[in-house]
Amino acid sequence: MTTHTAVMHPCRQRRLTYGWQPMQLIGRIEILAQHAGIDVPKTYELLRHLFLWEQHREPIPEPYAVLIEYALRHPNALIPERTATPQSDAEHACAR
Repeated sequence: MTTHTAVMHPCRQRRLTYGWQPMQLIGRIEILAQHAGIDVPKTYELLRHLFLWEQHREPIPEPYAVLIEYALRHPNALIPERTATPQSDAEHACAR
């Protein structure tokens, strides 16, 4: 008998480290997409994609993966400078 141990996706682990609920990450993705001129699906579809990606059930399409990666590497990117805390990029590394 073999035991299957699920490995937490590194980006899910980083999201949880920040204390973000899935919708908080989705909100950041939507804002980043708007600034970058990238069309994204409706919020509920993004939430579904994120769930499936974090559970290793399907890969997330590349444009969204880039947005998620950016949001996780730069958690303070959407916060005004006066309230942002400087942190190193190495601290925000997110392996795929």
